Amino acid sequence: MPSSLKFTSRELTVMILAGLILVLAPWGWGGVVLWTVAAMLGLAVAAFVATFAEARTQRMAMGAWFFGLLLALYGASAEGAAPWTYRWLDYVCFPAFALMGSAIAAFLLSRDLMSRPAVELRRELFRSVPFWAGVALFTYFVVQDLNAWGIVVDREAFWAKQGLPGIDVGKFDIRPQPYLSWLPSGLNAPFSAADTSQPPMNAWRQMMVLGAPWLLFCALHAGLRRRRGFVTLGWITVLMACAVGAFGFLNQHSSGTILGYPIPYNTRCFGPFISRNHAGVYLYLHAALALALTFWHIRRAGENALRGGPHLVAAFVTFSLALLATLTSSTAAALAVLTLFALALPTVYYFGFTGSRGSRRQILIVTGAAMLFAASLILIIADLKPIVERFQKKAASYQLDGTDDRAPLRRATWSLISEAGWTGRAWVGYGAGSYRWISPPYQAQQKELQRDGKLFYRAIHAHNDWLEMLADWGVIGLLPVFAALLWLGRRLGRAFHGGHPETVPLALVLILLAAHATVDLLFWFTPLMFTAAFVAAAMTCLTEQSSAEQARDLS
Repeated sequence: MPSSLKFTSRELTVMILAGLILVLAPWGWGGVVLWTVAAMLGLAVAAFVATFAEARTQRMAMGAWFFGLLLALYGASAEGAAPWTYRWLDYVCFPAFALMGSAIAAFLLSRDLMSRPAVELRRELFRSVPFWAGVALFTYFVVQDLNAWGIVVDREAFWAKQGLPGIDVGKFDIRPQPYLSWLPSGLNAPFSAADTSQPPMNAWRQMMVLGAPWLLFCALHAGLRRRRGFVTLGWITVLMACAVGAFGFLNQHSSGTILGYPIPYNTRCFGPFISRNHAGVYLYLHAALALALTFWHIRRAGENALRGGPHLVAAFVTFSLALLATLTSSTAAALAVLTLFALALPTVYYFGFTGSRGSRRQILIVTGAAMLFAASLILIIADLKPIVERFQKKAASYQLDGTDDRAPLRRATWSLISEAGWTGRAWVGYGAGSYRWISPPYQAQQKELQRDGKLFYRAIHAHNDWLEMLADWGVIGLLPVFAALLWLGRRLGRAFHGGHPETVPLALVLILLAAHATVDLLFWFTPLMFTAAFVAAAMTCLTEQSSAEQARDLS
């Protein structure tokens, strides 16, 4: 293989660490368990350092993570956590996985002479809008947490620590405390399940959940600039998604445990995903990736594609993932899949290819016919009755009430945000990770959430991620998010230009994800955000490199 076609050591390092994240993250119970989030954060930090630091720094990082691992083991032992228990893993996983990732990077970069210099990559990083948007947002989180306006006190956990029976089971107080009113302020809330009987969340945990995908995106965007690298990672992650989807389809339980994790009450899991909606999102994101791989291989094969090739395998994987997304019984996932195909296929057919469009359109028709034939066979066997019944139930409810079942939560969240108008907390928010603690009184005002005049269902998320971000971070906290979205929006527009059809489904699925987040809780779960980060990085790389290739051809 010519040296120009080989991956450099830095590219190979980023690919290995990103591949580990994409393969392991979906098995972590949807990102709801602290130690699985910590483990993936460790790998993401290692990938970030591997991209922007020299080999000497990698060795120093190894030393730091080894020392951190010793401290973690000491802390777990001091607390009395038995080895391999969840609490022990909470302590150990971040430094252990960061150490493993840094060891891989140090080994591969030890004699690297071909990679782009790290100083050049750092200069590129410091010109990156997403990087500075993340820095600004997480700095805002830290200021909010250090300048807390209140503290959450869990009564049940307090009495349990005293060795006494719990009182007011499941209740908690928010007690005001002094703070600087001219700075953004937040809520001092529990970080770990060991600190509370409630589902924990605070600014630092939210920073872990959002920071790990952000680090992965920064590492991929700067450290992997070859389309072939993204195609390789794309195949790895879509094949893993097929395995996750098949496992989920065969393991739909409402009690007991799944991979050792107890299934919550009144929940029917889909494999490692506690929420079936999240499983649907994970699968339709990967269906878009598989569709992008289909178009990529058609474009690269040219006239030879009529003889068969990887595009047919990718097309079959696309349909399999789309079917699995539908079989999660998530109405949003089924609608997303239908919308993706309804928009992507005609767009690519008419505008995606340049040059010899006729032959490639024939290939698309042949591939589409093969997919339809496979679909007809599978649909005869598959039981789609549950998803049809869910559609009918939601449609009947909408006709009866004139709105969807998430409307009460949106009204409650807006009531929370708009309390006291612009003189309230709309500008600065209540604090990162505070929604689940401050929202119950506002939810209790919604008649649909009442039973015998009292709140009977407490939602820990707003089921509209954009409103929840506004409630937590305020208008000022959303400014970095708007900057990153503007940067991404410009690249979304380029993705629909001719010459790189593979970017069309990637751009569409990111738009669908943003729209889906208006009626669900998606941005707080690492498997979904890692996949979205990879999709965004792949879309930008494929768009930029294809545009540069076309410019060279014209010159």
